[in-house]
Amino acid sequence: MDVNNSKKVFIIFDRDKFTQSIILDELKSEGFPYFFKTMDTVEDDEVLCYYIEQSDEVWLFGEVECELAYRLANEKGCDIWQMS
Repeated sequence: MDVNNSKKVFIIFDRDKFTQSIILDELKSEGFPYFFKTMDTVEDDEVLCYYIEQSDEVWLFGEVECELAYRLANEKGCDIWQMS
């Protein structure tokens, strides 16, 4: 996969219900040809801003409350999806 030509997705997940490996293994098995960056908490606004700025989409797994992620994604014009 050529990362430069693939969609870049930033995943924020609820670490009480998911792990990075569970999410990425499932997405691989479903054939998603995307480049993923994951984060299990939203404690650092600077890091959150950086990864959203680099992403085409933001996917949330589990109960992730993050108004800043919604605002930044909307300002950038990228989609944000609640996946589960």
